[in-house]
Amino acid sequence: MRDILDRWTKTASRVAYDAYIFQVRRDSYELDGRKTHDFHVLEAGTWANVVAVTPDDEVVLVRQFRHGIEEMTLEVPGGLVEPGEDPALGAARELVEETGYVGEPPILLTAVSSNPAILTNRTHCYLVENAEQTEHQNPDPNEVLDIVRMPAAEIRAAMHRGEIHHALAYCALAAWLLREAARESFAGRRAAVSPFRRTARSPAWPANPLRQRVLAYLAIYSTADCGISDLTQVFFTKRLMSEILLARPLHRDSFEMRGKLGMTTGLVTEW
Repeated sequence: MRDILDRWTKTASRVAYDAYIFQVRRDSYELDGRKTHDFHVLEAGTWANVVAVTPDDEVVLVRQFRHGIEEMTLEVPGGLVEPGEDPALGAARELVEETGYVGEPPILLTAVSSNPAILTNRTHCYLVENAEQTEHQNPDPNEVLDIVRMPAAEIRAAMHRGEIHHALAYCALAAWLLREAARESFAGRRAAVSPFRRTARSPAWPANPLRQRVLAYLAIYSTADCGISDLTQVFFTKRLMSEILLARPLHRDSFEMRGKLGMTTGLVTEW
């Protein structure tokens, strides 16, 4: 059976409308040689948003009116990345413009397809720690934003009760919560040895091993300063998925990775 992608053939594409921040594109397709209805796609630039956490462990949010649903929303700061701008710099710029907050260099939490059914772009979600309000709020002329500082411990509940419902803000906060869970999971397990030295066999995973495998991968992937190469990340992704799909037992010391100098190895739990 042919791959699904090969069954689709684009026969025409044209811009139907230019709406400044995006263009409406009209695409014609054939499916298995049969003409389908036209598909309308929104060509948009890259977006970036940011979870900013203060030294007091509060998350900086903004409340604003959204014309699509004609309601007020509570969300993380974010916006359009300028052409040629690094998404991380765009996230930091949006944070200071919308809130006046500045913090440590942005850490990438995840990058997602904004809405692959109709949008062409991706949204890059970042974490900025130790954010403090050192600048004046300077939003766009057509933006009115209220700054809301919510204790980090209350974010999950606000998401559950629907107070935070913007999909991309929800995604950024969920990625941050996963990262925090991973950090807490490993906080008490780091061996008091060099992270590049192989040690004796680690104890078996605690209860709910599937969750621990996922958290292990997230912790590794999100640690920006650990020097893991893209190739190593690919290895861990494949290994993780095979363990999940085959439901094989996973021992922490079954993973070995090269240290920053490429000379030594260490256990996954020691990073």
